[in-house]
Amino acid sequence: MNKNLFPLLFFIFFTSAAFAQLKPPMEDVRGTLAKTHYSDYEKLVSLFSDAIEKYPDHQASWNDRGVCKLMLQDYAGALADFNKAIELSSYYPEAHYNRAILYLKRQEYGKALEDLAVVIQLHPDDVYAYYNSGIAKYFSGVKEGAVNDYNQAIKLSPTFHEAYANRAFIKNETGQSDAAIQDYSKAIEQKPDDAEYYFHRGKVYLKTGNKDKACNDFSKAAELGSAAATAQKKESCK
Repeated sequence: MNKNLFPLLFFIFFTSAAFAQLKPPMEDVRGTLAKTHYSDYEKLVSLFSDAIEKYPDHQASWNDRGVCKLMLQDYAGALADFNKAIELSSYYPEAHYNRAILYLKRQEYGKALEDLAVVIQLHPDDVYAYYNSGIAKYFSGVKEGAVNDYNQAIKLSPTFHEAYANRAFIKNETGQSDAAIQDYSKAIEQKPDDAEYYFHRGKVYLKTGNKDKACNDFSKAAELGSAAATAQKKESCK
């Protein structure tokens, strides 16, 4: 194997393994389109292009066209549009947030963090910005910072089960098993039909030697349709 490929392959494996447990980013795109269910994005690109031709200094049209391109997976085009919107209005939280989502998709976590920091500066009560910042910080190797972001997200929204789950994942990874169990339990309290939460809490219980509780969680997760939990139950609960 080419030695230069190994770090990349490791990174891909690592991020895939982590995202098997981390809840993904919140991709609530922002702008005019957030208020409509219209989804003919190719037509919308054309309409926003017409608007930009007439009013090239209207930053919202650049942002909205960027959202359409993002939905069409035209990431280069979306980035160019978000950049232009921010060039026209540097303190434009919607465009910064949308560009952060794009950067998260491209695994450019440092750039995502820069944009999310602007959003948080302008709107310190933006719970999704903290949540997504936690993901970016985790994959940037700043685990304590990620936990702090989840702390803030949970403070702002105490029923935010995805934030509890991601904080639990990091705490488990950093050897805080009891705290991880507490967070998975809070996530289950908010969303008791999520098989992943039972499965991952069961894995933590198993690691700490509490086989009975682990097997109860694997059984519950299996009932909810988790194939991984079914396999784990067969392996660990004989």
